[in-house]
Amino acid sequence: MTKMIKMSLVAAVAVAGFTTSASAMDTSYTGKVYVENHATSVNDGQTVTGYDIDFDVKATTKINDNFSAVVGVQADADTKDNVAASASAVTMDKANINYAGNGLTVKFGRQAINTPTTDGETVEGILATYGVAKGITLAAAHFGNQSIAEGAVAGQDAHAVAVLGSMSGVNFQLWNVGVAGHSVNNTLVVGANVAGIALGARYATTDFEAGTDKDGSTMILSAAGKAGTVGLSAAYLVNGEDNAAFTSDASSANTAELVEFNAQNAADTKAFILGVSAPMTSTLSASVKYGSADIGANNSISEVVLQLTNKFAKSLTGTVRYADYTGVTSDTDQTQLRADMTYKF
Repeated sequence: MTKMIKMSLVAAVAVAGFTTSASAMDTSYTGKVYVENHATSVNDGQTVTGYDIDFDVKATTKINDNFSAVVGVQADADTKDNVAASASAVTMDKANINYAGNGLTVKFGRQAINTPTTDGETVEGILATYGVAKGITLAAAHFGNQSIAEGAVAGQDAHAVAVLGSMSGVNFQLWNVGVAGHSVNNTLVVGANVAGIALGARYATTDFEAGTDKDGSTMILSAAGKAGTVGLSAAYLVNGEDNAAFTSDASSANTAELVEFNAQNAADTKAFILGVSAPMTSTLSASVKYGSADIGANNSISEVVLQLTNKFAKSLTGTVRYADYTGVTSDTDQTQLRADMTYKF
C-alpha cells in the first residue's frame, strides 16, 4: 500500500534531507516490518536459537515531471547461536536522485546493484537505462569503491552493461559485469512461455583477473508451470569443472540455493531443485522444495524445505518453515525451524 500526501517544505526537509524552493511536494512511502524467530539443531544435538527484526522505510519525492528523490532507511537487530543480542544497526541503504524522460532513466547516488552476478548489494554510483527500440532496453552502470567480491576485493570499482528485451515471445538479457582487479562476468539469459510453462536458460562465464582462481562457468535450466492449482518447478545447474561463474551472494541469479543448501562458487558441481506448491485454503498455502548436488567426485549435499504461508490481511503475511540439510560431512548436517511475520505498508 502506498500513501500519497502533500508535504510542506519543512516536512520534506525533515524526511528526505533535501533543500528546495518548492512549497509543496508529492511524497509516497513504502515500508516493511519483519520479525523472525528460529531454532537450528546441528549434528551434535545442540540447538541454537535466534531472532531477526527488520524495519525498512522508503520515501520517494516527486520534484517535477522529470526528477524525483529517494531516501531509504533500514533498522536491523538480530541474534544467532545463543549469543547476546547484537546492537541495532540503522543504515541509509538508499539515497538517490532520479531522472526519467524521453526513454532515458538515470539513477545517481546510493542504490542496490541488481545483476545476475550480484544480489542487491548497496552501492554508490550511477545507473542509466535507455529504450532504443520497442521491447529493447540498454543499461549501463558504474559504482565506485565497492566490496562486491565478498571483501576479497575491497574498495574496487564495479561496472555493469546490459541489453534487455523481448522479441517474438522470447525474453532475453545479455550482461557484462566487472569488478576491477577481480573478475569480468558475462551472462546470457533467455526465457519463453510455451503452453503455459515458463522455460528459462542462462549461461554465465567468469574471467578472473587476479589470484589463482581458474576461469569458471555456470549453466542453469529451469521450468515452472501449473497443473490445476498445483504449482510445479524444476531447475538444473552445472558449474564448470575448474570453477563456477562468480557470484557475490548465494541468492544471486547465476547460482541456486534453498536455506543452507547452495551451489555458489563451487567447482565441478551438478545440482537440481524441485518444487511443489498448492493452496490449502483461501489464505493458506503450502510448498515443498528438494535440492541435491554432487560436488566433485565424492561429495554431495541435499536439503528438503517445507513451508506454510498464511495471508492474515492484505498487507500481513506469516510463514512457518522447516528445513533439513545434509552436508558433505555429518558434522555439517542441520535442521532449522523458523517462524516469521511480514507487514508491508
